[in-house]
Amino acid sequence: MTMRAKLVITVTAVVVLGASGVGIAQTMDSEERVSGPAADKAEKAAIKAVPDGHILGVEREDEGRRGWEVEVARPDGREVEVHLTPKLESAGVETDETDDANEQDSD
Repeated sequence: MTMRAKLVITVTAVVVLGASGVGIAQTMDSEERVSGPAADKAEKAAIKAVPDGHILGVEREDEGRRGWEVEVARPDGREVEVHLTPKLESAGVETDETDDANEQDSD
């Protein structure tokens, strides 16, 4: 095989593998995000918990629960996560500061 043929095969393999990785990453992220009428209701419930916020994304609650996690950007730019019950009632708002405080408490 010529050097040029080896180079073409190598470059092609790198491009294919790179594109596959991007596709897998996008698929994994899109599996977490949800949309549709139920997600729209979750967005409205989250805005009640964080007035004037801007919705960044909606996910189903993980860890086997059936609630919702809605990512919201506050007007000051900080991002929070609103946890909602299956009945779309607020179960709490999590901020980065909450996470930082929990990490400091565990030290």
